[in-house]
Amino acid sequence: LQLLRRRRRRIFIVYGGNDPKEQFKYLRKLADAVAAERIGGLFDPDDPRRDVRETFHNFVQDRQASHMRLRVVYGWGADVAPEQRAVGELLFVMPRLRSKVPRPLRPLLVERDILGEQGDAEGSGTRCPVGGLVEEAGFANGITQNELGGCCCDCCHFHGCNFGRKFPYVPNANQFLTPQLFNSLCRLGFELSSEAVKDLVSEAIECKGAAAANATEPATCSTPPASV
Repeated sequence: LQLLRRRRRRIFIVYGGNDPKEQFKYLRKLADAVAAERIGGLFDPDDPRRDVRETFHNFVQDRQASHMRLRVVYGWGADVAPEQRAVGELLFVMPRLRSKVPRPLRPLLVERDILGEQGDAEGSGTRCPVGGLVEEAGFANGITQNELGGCCCDCCHFHGCNFGRKFPYVPNANQFLTPQLFNSLCRLGFELSSEAVKDLVSEAIECKGAAAANATEPATCSTPPASV
């Protein structure tokens, strides 16, 4: 909401709240707040006539979609002429699985993975906090990412304490994620957000190219690529 108040042109939203049923209560409240403060209004970029609740529904149904795109038209009432209203874009990413196919466990992230250096991210195993490779500890015994729950230690996953709602819909009450659960969430976030970032960057490049070719291009195209 703070970024919308500042009339940012591009906003990248990564939502980590508790929404396992994908009801988008957060976005509904955001749309109401934008209208209540007379900042503007959210709409579907593919069909502005469509209610944003239908946009939410279509995103839920399309399991291959990595992110959802919305737009906001800034301005309210007769104070701002329609042709003078700026348009912003919101890219929304949330933790969700795009397929019901079981996801195999992956080695724990290390520094070289974060830095993008060549390494063995697909290696044969990672060490459990209590010792031994995860395969030796029981992870290879039919447990997948989709079944991860528990808290504190990776041993929870195979010693009868793999309780609670499962990956990636971890409840906010669980503030002690196991290393493997945290690792899986990080990898899923990278997977989903990478496509949204590519869209965001490509749109910014196109906008700057158009501004360079056309001296009458609105000044909003020269704003930073995105706000998060």
